[in-house]
Amino acid sequence: DLAEFSLALRHPRVCVRGRSDDVSVAQTNLPPACGSAVYWMLAHVYAGVIAAILLLMHSGRHPGGLLTTALYVSFIAVIVSGVFGIGSYIIAPRILTSIEGNPLLIEDLIARRDELRESLKGTIEKSDEALRGSIESKVMRRFHSRLYLLRQFFYRKDLKALLAEAREQINDQAAQVPERERRSLLMDAVETAATLSRVEALITLHRTLKVWIPPHVISTALMIALMLVHIAQVVFFKVR
Repeated sequence: DLAEFSLALRHPRVCVRGRSDDVSVAQTNLPPACGSAVYWMLAHVYAGVIAAILLLMHSGRHPGGLLTTALYVSFIAVIVSGVFGIGSYIIAPRILTSIEGNPLLIEDLIARRDELRESLKGTIEKSDEALRGSIESKVMRRFHSRLYLLRQFFYRKDLKALLAEAREQINDQAAQVPERERRSLLMDAVETAATLSRVEALITLHRTLKVWIPPHVISTALMIALMLVHIAQVVFFKVR
């Protein structure tokens, strides 16, 4: 559980009970049934730190030949991907909670994103050519940019405040649309696009929690393979 692991990293003697969106904590003597997966992960982290220290002590400043250099590089890749994973498990849940309060499953967010895309597509289809051009050139460009997506992480607001800000940003363009119906379509497009950007930000945070796992596993497998070859090489030459 992401909340358990994040909490356990900061408070190793805390037992987490309940769901990730309703976490209650209590000091305990850590019975075996409490947080076992969390503490296995903590043991993995601490073992990795100890292994990194031992590797640096063993190799020194000069890794050696091609094999040992490859082993050294693969171990660095393991460390970097692991540190990224720890950081994402600590930071991403905090941002998720601050943005949406009770975090949703990524499957629900993807379904909501599809709904918003269909809604925005329907609004564009209802618009005439001039209004469609305004939506695509101004609304879509503003609210579907990477910069606006990044703002979701650093300037965290609730959805109502976000939509109010989005409407304010487009007020000048809306004032140039005299017909009430066309102006309503424009504002619907603005609110849908802003909400869609918020959902995209949440999906990105969820995926950040898993994106580090494949490179971490691959680099770990490569490191173990190279380490076995290195050990065999050392033993072989020592025996000879």
